[in-house]
Amino acid sequence: NGLAVFLVEMRDLPVIAANVLVLSGSDHNPRDLPGLASFTAEMLDEGTAKRSALGIAEDAERIGAILTTGSTADYSYAAVRTLARNSESAFELLSDILLNPAFAPEEIERIRIERLTHILQQKDHPGLIAIKVFYNAIYGSSHPYGFLEVGTEESNRAVTRDRLLSFYKSGYLASNSAL
Repeated sequence: NGLAVFLVEMRDLPVIAANVLVLSGSDHNPRDLPGLASFTAEMLDEGTAKRSALGIAEDAERIGAILTTGSTADYSYAAVRTLARNSESAFELLSDILLNPAFAPEEIERIRIERLTHILQQKDHPGLIAIKVFYNAIYGSSHPYGFLEVGTEESNRAVTRDRLLSFYKSGYLASNSAL
């Protein structure tokens, strides 16, 4: 299916770490929606076709796994870490969130509120304010790198389920990813 797979074995510890990188980070955000890549990545573990957000968390906890999702300027990711004996369950969980995200409207609204709160909290951190000004000065407001990954209040309010699905379907492809 075009997925690049890299295996690095270190047999000293009985743990596995699997990272799926997707070449769809902030650099693929539409001009009018900075933060769409990170919003999409954040939604991956907030429910699938067969698991609720709470079900995903419970399944990860049951096998002692740490499941993370996120986005940077150049890529988005989903990762899992657990004991090697739980690798089959961990890979099933990781593949479920990557292949079957639900983008449930109630979860979108919950995450939107969290993101808006995060943006408001950024105003209390001079270092982040300086970075925002720097990015905007260097790249400009019409370039995807001109914003922090979380985007703006306006863009986060404007994100719809359809925009999340469109971003997911266009970027989260095996041929655009590596495990």
